[in-house]
Amino acid sequence: MLRELERPGAEKSAIAVVWSRSRTVTLRGELDAETVLEAERAVRAAERTCDDLVLDLSDLTFLDSAGLNLIFDTAHRVRDRGGRVTVRATHRLVRRVLRMMFVDELVDVEPALTAADDRDGPTVLPL
Repeated sequence: MLRELERPGAEKSAIAVVWSRSRTVTLRGELDAETVLEAERAVRAAERTCDDLVLDLSDLTFLDSAGLNLIFDTAHRVRDRGGRVTVRATHRLVRRVLRMMFVDELVDVEPALTAADDRDGPTVLPL
């Protein structure tokens, strides 16, 4: 299943669900308030049929609070059922947001988040 989402003035966003032993939901483009409902439908459909879920954000170029909430809510639902969520992210800006919000304390992030993801300076400033 691959569905293209278009908004005037924005790059295309797409959602794909790969059916395997654990389910992989691939999100492309932007995950924000305008695209999160479609993404949530795909994620919920995938999580109903598996224990473990992979959110592949490798082709995601933008992630806002709506997208973060989707990750957090999904992780809580899946963990409550005894499963686990893995987030794959390679885009520099997406990884920086994930690190700033300590997403790796709730889900597995591949590749693992490190200080190298703070290329533009420290994520957490000293008090």
